[in-house]
Amino acid sequence: RGDTSPVTTLPPTRPSVGRSAPPLGRMPSLRSLRHLVLRRPLHLPHLSRAPPLLRCPVPRERTVSIAGGIAAGSVRFFSSRVSGANFRELKPNERPPLEKTEEEWYDELGEETFQILRAHGTEPPGSHEYNYNKHEGVYKCRGCGSELFRSSDKYNSGTGWPSFFDNIPGAVVTRTDSSFSMVRTEILCANCHGHLGHVFPDGPKPTNLRHCCNGGALQFIPSSH
Repeated sequence: RGDTSPVTTLPPTRPSVGRSAPPLGRMPSLRSLRHLVLRRPLHLPHLSRAPPLLRCPVPRERTVSIAGGIAAGSVRFFSSRVSGANFRELKPNERPPLEKTEEEWYDELGEETFQILRAHGTEPPGSHEYNYNKHEGVYKCRGCGSELFRSSDKYNSGTGWPSFFDNIPGAVVTRTDSSFSMVRTEILCANCHGHLGHVFPDGPKPTNLRHCCNGGALQFIPSSH
């Protein structure tokens, strides 16, 4: 009271979040978004547990092309130009020797095995008993019974999936898998083209290959002796 000095009115202040909050009415920059994301960890409760089976849709026919890619969950680059003396690359639109309708496969295999062999699904790592199997014998395709791998070629890769450094000659074919923004070499049964897994060039000698397979795609037959 009694003070006749002019009153200075300040403009309203805008709320800010850290140093990177963008002005109102403008699109946030990539730098500001990166700052906010790094400061606030994401909470995704629906991904806290692995599903019983990671299901993928049945892929369409794809033109075979080999290129480089990025490994899942890693910044390590790898080349998917994987070649081996005992398997070959599928030709475009090549049909398997054994063909059945998807309905027939589903009735024979059941839902979980069908999702792996025919719908190209992936079982959670460490979930199948074959990952820990050390008995002598042969691993066959669960779909058609073709012999694929020998127990003598199996090794502990530490990935949680049954792994082999070689396959029985002519039992496996390959094609390029470009799903999930990666380029990998898919391995399939040569007789029925059932999905087995992928092959990587980081295995032990003498082949330096790692056939990373779904246990649900295999059937183990122990040796008779």
